[in-house]
Amino acid sequence: MLGNGLPHDTTSYSNHIHTSTHLRAMRSLETIPNELLCTIFTECLPPPPIAPSPQTAPMLLTQVCSHWRAVAFAAPELWSSLAYARKFNLNVPSDPFLNAWLGRAQSQPVLLDLAAAYAYGNRVPFSAELFRPILRSVANLHGLRIGSPIAGFSEAAQKVSAPTIRSLTVVHGVLAAALAWLDLPGLIHLDTYASIEIPELRAFLALPGTHLTKLTIHITRRTREDELVELLGDLGTLVYLCVDEQRDVWTMGHSFLELVASAAAPSLLPRLEELVINTSSRCLKYPALVDFLRLCRDGTASPVLRSMQVVLTRYNDLDDAMDTLLPPPTACLDELLRMISGGFDLSISTIL
Repeated sequence: MLGNGLPHDTTSYSNHIHTSTHLRAMRSLETIPNELLCTIFTECLPPPPIAPSPQTAPMLLTQVCSHWRAVAFAAPELWSSLAYARKFNLNVPSDPFLNAWLGRAQSQPVLLDLAAAYAYGNRVPFSAELFRPILRSVANLHGLRIGSPIAGFSEAAQKVSAPTIRSLTVVHGVLAAALAWLDLPGLIHLDTYASIEIPELRAFLALPGTHLTKLTIHITRRTREDELVELLGDLGTLVYLCVDEQRDVWTMGHSFLELVASAAAPSLLPRLEELVINTSSRCLKYPALVDFLRLCRDGTASPVLRSMQVVLTRYNDLDDAMDTLLPPPTACLDELLRMISGGFDLSISTIL
């Protein structure tokens, strides 16, 4: 031993320094006020919904020291979103991990993303019965995303009441089952595919308790143009509409703007204030855009529309020749400039 009590050999001496430094660092961490720690923890969170991982917050924060673990477990904002994807065991009525995570959220609005694991390249359906107790117990569930087919539900069975859900997102082919499974009187925002399930969506909109104000629809090859136009006529309460036009949808049909401009009626989107269209340049027809904006200005369609954003996406290098943003014709440009100078907010951008 050295005179100061430190070990002689280099390895032991190095370990002693490392341990001492670690202890000093831990003591420094434990002196940070809890309020400041909570703010720091919140900034460390990945974008919601959070996929649980010991390498990322919030689970990572619980492994630093006992003080951090206690603070993290007591901070409900850290546990207010969860991407829950796993193989579901129908013989297990509940998942302790899921229950513990959602329990820590306390009264925070919760965003829950439900999706079963992949098997042979496909999503495995999850059982509606497995999640009935979960949806009934999470009184603060505000956002729900269903990323897998729903199995095991019966249309004759009583619906699960979900009055707190404000936002529902479903993947292709799941909307009909979700609407048959859930009672959603408080739903405000719906994100769905406008394909074979448009009749079910229209039936949902016709319910007396439905007050949808925000809608995101994804248009596919299976979308029927006549049904889509009829759907728009049912959206009398809509304030925000986002239309996702896939790149190759309208090679044999009409773009969304062409449909709306040609089928405009006094009852078409009467309260719409904001419109977002995700498409490609091959679907953007400037005459149709001008016709639609002219109908908005005249009050025939969307008389209170104030903001419109068109996002053009280039999907790969092979699209360069076709997906180059061309300038509008002179007549269309003059009309667009008059619209903008009148206070209308129009944005056309390209994503590479």
